[in-house]
Amino acid sequence: MKKIVVLLLGLFVTASVHALSLKELWINMPDSVLPALNKSMRTEFVDLVDMGVKPEVKNLLEENSVIDTLTSDFLQLTSSKASFIQMKLLPVEGKDSLLCMVITWNGPEKESEVIFYNQKWERMDACGFLVQDIHSASSFFQPKPDTMSVEQYERLISGLEPRFSYAFLSPKSDTITFQLSLPLVTETEKKEIQALLTQRKFKWDGKKFNEI
Repeated sequence: MKKIVVLLLGLFVTASVHALSLKELWINMPDSVLPALNKSMRTEFVDLVDMGVKPEVKNLLEENSVIDTLTSDFLQLTSSKASFIQMKLLPVEGKDSLLCMVITWNGPEKESEVIFYNQKWERMDACGFLVQDIHSASSFFQPKPDTMSVEQYERLISGLEPRFSYAFLSPKSDTITFQLSLPLVTETEKKEIQALLTQRKFKWDGKKFNEI
C-alpha cells in the first residue's frame, strides 16, 4: 500500500510540473491576446501543420493569417499584411519556461512590442528581462567617426526622439535582436543615420536577456 501511495504521489508531482509545449500554449492562449484568432482557428493551424498542409486560416477580420514556422519552442505568424508575430519559449532554471512574444507592425517603418508571459498567460513585467536603455536611440549608434563633427553626430541622434525600434527572435537560439526604425527623418538623413547604426543582440541566460 505504501508503494502505491508513493507511486501516485510521484505521478502527481510529475504532472504538476509538466511544462506546456508551444503548441499547447498556442491553442490555450486567451482570445484576448490575439482577438482576431479564436481557439478554433488556433487549433486549425496546428492541425494543418501536423498534416503537412499550408497552415493558412482566414481570421475574424476576414484577412488571411499564415503560420510560417512552428517548432517545439518557436512560432512565427504572419497575422495580416500589416503585422506579424513571433513567440519563443525561454528556459528558466527550476521553473516553467517563459514565453516571449514579439508583435511587429509593418509600417511605414517597422515597430515592435516585446511582451513576456508565464505559462498561465499572465503578463510579466518586461523591465525584469530587458535592459533599460533599449528605449534610448543613442544606444543604437556606433561611436562618432572622426570625419563627422560632434554637432552633426548629436543632431542625428536627437532627431530620432521619440524612438521607434523593432525586434526579432531567433528560431534556432535563445536570442533577440533589436534594430532602430527611421520613420521621422528625410531620405538624406536616413542615409547618414544608417551608416552609423548597429543592431543590438541579446542572449537569454535563464533569467534575462544580456547583450552580446
